[in-house]
Amino acid sequence: MILNVAIDEGDGPPLVLLHGWPQHAGMWRHVVPTLSKRFRCIAPDLRGHGSSPAPRDGYDKPTLAQDVLDTMEELGIDKARFMGHDWGAFITSIMATDHPTRIERGLMLSAPAPWDASLDPRRLAGIAHMPIMASPLGPTVGPQLGKAILRGSGVPEADAEDYIAPLREPARRRAASQYYRQFLLQDLPNGLRSRPDKPEVPIKVVGGDRDPVCRWSSLDATFKGEGHFIVDKVPNKVIQQAEAFL
Repeated sequence: MILNVAIDEGDGPPLVLLHGWPQHAGMWRHVVPTLSKRFRCIAPDLRGHGSSPAPRDGYDKPTLAQDVLDTMEELGIDKARFMGHDWGAFITSIMATDHPTRIERGLMLSAPAPWDASLDPRRLAGIAHMPIMASPLGPTVGPQLGKAILRGSGVPEADAEDYIAPLREPARRRAASQYYRQFLLQDLPNGLRSRPDKPEVPIKVVGGDRDPVCRWSSLDATFKGEGHFIVDKVPNKVIQQAEAFL
């Protein structure tokens, strides 16, 4: 599926920017003005988010990665650097493990590396929203839950409202729930049965030391005192990591 490309700026080597939930490609506005001086920054809205189509199915992570590949083909891009946040980081990891010829290197933000994840039950409290979003209640409570998470993380009210607005549409409510349902029922069990090997593609995993999602694997770089939404909260630190690694 061809995704809506919300941002395409710069003339350097292509850098694909993949957002997560409950956001859309607009989250990258905090870093694109600087990074576009070195890279061609391409930020699509993932399936079911922003202005991309929101079909009823296709929310397993391999299919989401294929959406990105289809969009790269549409743009005439054979190979790119990647930076992903949250679900976008998971998709970046799949690009590295399953499509290594299409990715130069990748920066994963605020998500565990599947090849290094530890499913310690004591860490489950940090992802309590996942089973809620995956349940039949997910489409109903998703916008409110997403906005509460953003507000609780210190994301400015105007930005939080901008991110949540598309998720109030019924099709996008269902899509958001499907991300979590597919992850808990398909992606996670598959990963437990056969954990992927660490890819040969250079990957760096970065996150905040107060982000419960990042407690599931080791980090290559840690932002002290920061939570999950590091692109919104400390964009200059994210830019530094991207310029140094990508």
